Amino acid sequence: MKSKLSAMELIGLNAQVINSTDSTKIGLKGEIWFETKNVFTLMTENGLKIIPKKENIFEIKNEIINGNEILFRPEQRTKKVIN
Repeated sequence: MKSKLSAMELIGLNAQVINSTDSTKIGLKGEIWFETKNVFTLMTENGLKIIPKKENIFEIKNEIINGNEILFRPEQRTKKVIN
């Protein structure tokens, strides 16, 4: 993991999908409402949306996060040592 943000608690932060294998997800933005090992749940203008971490790239607090690099349970991810 390269970003310090990757090891932080992300719930409550705003996120935007900037690249995805599912073109309908690109540009989707909202507050991270819930997080599991594999997905973020975002509160968007149109309600809650479940977005897989895998194969998606997110912008959170002006940092780019590759979802494939944060495929951990939140409590495991926040314990990772940043190199």
